[in-house]
Amino acid sequence: MKANGKTAPKVFKLKVVELEPG
Repeated sequence: MKANGKTAPKVFKLKVVELEPG
C-alpha cells in the first residue's frame, strides 16, 4: 500500500469502498 504511490489513488479508493459501509 505504502510502496505503491502511483496506483495508490485508484487502489486506495477501491479498497476503502470495499472496507467502508458506504
